[in-house]
Amino acid sequence: MSIRPAPPDRHAPQRSGPTTPRVDRVLEAGVLGLLLYLPLAFGGVMPLSRAVTSAAGAFLAAGLLVRCLAARGRRVLIPREFLLLAALTAWVAVQLLTLPAGWIEAVSPAAGDLWARAAEAAGRPFTSARLSVYPHATGVQLQTLIVAAVLMLTAAVVYRDDAAFRRLLAGVGLIGLVTALINVGHLVLGEERLIYGAFDGGATNGAPFASYSHFSEFINLSVGAAAGWLLIASKDRGSQQLAGPSHWPRGPLRGTSRLGTILVGFLLLGVITIALSTSRNGLISMAFAASVTAAAAQGARRLAGVGWSIILIGLTTTAALLVLGVDPVLDRFEAITNEPSTIQHRLNLIRNTGEMAAAFALAGAGLGTYAAAFPAFDSGDRAGTAEHAENQYVELLAELGLVGAILVAALLLLTFARITRAARQTRRSADLGLFGILFGLTALACHSLTDFGLVVPAVGLTAATLAGAAVSRAIPRGAPAPDRRRVAAGAALVAAVTLALTTPAAFRAATAWAHYTYAENTRRAFLERGELGSEAEHRAVTEHGARAVAGDEDHGEYRYRAAMDRWSRAVAEAMDFDPSAPPPNRETHPDLVPAARSALLELIEVLAVAPTHGPAWSSAGQLRRVWLDENGETAGEWILRARELARNHPDVALAASLELMRRGKEAAGTAELDRARRLGAPDREVVRLLAVSLERPEAAADLVAGDLLLTEWLLNLVRRQDVEAPFVAELEGRYESLLIDAGSRADASTRTLAQLARLERDRGRPEAAADLLRRALSREPASALRYEYARVLLDLDDVRGGMRELRYVLQFHPELAAAARLLEGLERDRGR
Repeated sequence: MSIRPAPPDRHAPQRSGPTTPRVDRVLEAGVLGLLLYLPLAFGGVMPLSRAVTSAAGAFLAAGLLVRCLAARGRRVLIPREFLLLAALTAWVAVQLLTLPAGWIEAVSPAAGDLWARAAEAAGRPFTSARLSVYPHATGVQLQTLIVAAVLMLTAAVVYRDDAAFRRLLAGVGLIGLVTALINVGHLVLGEERLIYGAFDGGATNGAPFASYSHFSEFINLSVGAAAGWLLIASKDRGSQQLAGPSHWPRGPLRGTSRLGTILVGFLLLGVITIALSTSRNGLISMAFAASVTAAAAQGARRLAGVGWSIILIGLTTTAALLVLGVDPVLDRFEAITNEPSTIQHRLNLIRNTGEMAAAFALAGAGLGTYAAAFPAFDSGDRAGTAEHAENQYVELLAELGLVGAILVAALLLLTFARITRAARQTRRSADLGLFGILFGLTALACHSLTDFGLVVPAVGLTAATLAGAAVSRAIPRGAPAPDRRRVAAGAALVAAVTLALTTPAAFRAATAWAHYTYAENTRRAFLERGELGSEAEHRAVTEHGARAVAGDEDHGEYRYRAAMDRWSRAVAEAMDFDPSAPPPNRETHPDLVPAARSALLELIEVLAVAPTHGPAWSSAGQLRRVWLDENGETAGEWILRARELARNHPDVALAASLELMRRGKEAAGTAELDRARRLGAPDREVVRLLAVSLERPEAAADLVAGDLLLTEWLLNLVRRQDVEAPFVAELEGRYESLLIDAGSRADASTRTLAQLARLERDRGRPEAAADLLRRALSREPASALRYEYARVLLDLDDVRGGMRELRYVLQFHPELAAAARLLEGLERDRGR
């Protein structure tokens, strides 16, 4: 009895070459693992995520090296696009090289001027520098760029195999599905924080990314990958058309696997989540990419009928949006016409970025240095620093210069041209997935006109992987292309060694960021309370700040904050941590001069790593002028230099206004003071500047008119200054009127009631003071105000009540030595 072999399954994918090396499966797992991790880690933008990305890149580079050396039976083809990306990476590395000063001044005069001034401030000769104006930021971006190159080369080598290519498309589609489901979870729960993390910067509609715009960019890439897999699967089933109308009665997914059904569901869910994320650019980019892809597919016989499937998906998505509600989507598009200031802001941003690009025309300011270099060109009048240009292409032109821009343009044009041509001309069903990749990359390219998604690792590295796989498959089969095994092995070796050497520093930087964040939160807590801060709080801030600098020495902001925190602690110690104590100066506290000199030297070292750091220039100039009595002209130049570099920083503007007034430029100084207030300069600092530094208490009084807390703050300042008694008496009268008015309200704060009680007691009206304190204690029974209430009761000869209150307050505040001494004396008197 003979057994006939089973007929071949025409639906099964056909093997396309020799057996897949085992290392390829390891590389595939590593690539998909990294691409899964990044979107789930807020897009990979946190320092720890960047360290993990660097470690993963080193692993993949080492695996690729093994692949090139071990799998000798398989050719290694290197696309020209990878060579362009490698050249771009090399150019960024050149931006980090220490070059002779003459070279820097010849290639980038703007960068040369910045480094020369920093060297002059430190009293050092200007002999060498770098093209990047903030090497720390460029180094971080270079690390990510190397990982992108590793992913592109790995994809080009591994995903030339048909089965591996299908797995990549399906994997990216499933990763997009997981990301979209997390987003839906946020939309359903309405959580403002991310469900599984403590990152408060993310909004619900963008989860798990910090920005809904980056979420939509990633979903568009994933939707393209899923659509590419479905195109391949449709042809592998042997159908000549993609579910045209004649197939609908039998179902467009007839014979589709469970994975295919899941990916079709993701196509619908992905489009819906982009719409509900309210990302206008995400929807516009998706529509534009669909049009471009459809146009590219026009005339490709293997895609006949694809339009019906697109129409079906579009109708289903529209129906789902109608059920879920389209108001948020429509509101976002309607807001375009209602936000002229926002549109104008973006246009100004692009225009100012163009000015930055012109200043660093040939070599650029350095990849990743936009936030450090742009403030000097920002003509806007708003607080804060623009970290990105909201246009990836203009930003890259400013950071990379003409040299880098040519490489980027060549890389983009060659990639899109090769993918489009290969997708239209191919006769292989597996290559139909190129249309899906074309969709995703086109959507990203369009979205980059109004965003900066390429610098987000989850977006940029996913795009690099898909592009690498696509351009590799675009190399014709059987073409006489030379085997580039040695070139690939050399590139993998360089990348593996570089990433292996820099990854430990990346993990230290992640720990440093944690210390810096802790110091920031601690400082912000007592500043928001309007207090000077306790000794323990200042100790925590300075210790964690020092650890941040130790872990990431070239980070300019860490070094600046650590220097200023040490100086603030020294000042607070001189005031015995008492906010009511008079602020120290060189005459009253000469012991602070060494601390001021130490802080100045630390700030000068900040300029050695970040010459564009405006606050460091400003603080250094103020320390020289106020505490060290050094060259006043030079100190003033430093303060005004800071205004040139960071004109929208409120503290810089405030210091500049004082310097301009000192120079007799009254109108300019007043205008700068008004601008500092608009930028968010603390009102207390403005009051201090007017009342103390400029000796204009009348102007300060006009500024605080009607504000109880600021009037109290000003009153405490003028009482410690040599101010005419009539003015102080008038200000005291204003303060009392404001205090009485505030205390008469039902919602008066506990602090206001306590202040008013002290006023009534000073006026000799203990009964009124007792009533006010009872109101305050009814809200905060365990408050230390109970000690003051006890003293008022004693004024009223209620000794028993006073002792009762003293015992009560010591239960909650045993550290109140005055209360303990008073109670001890009363008990001793009663014992007699």
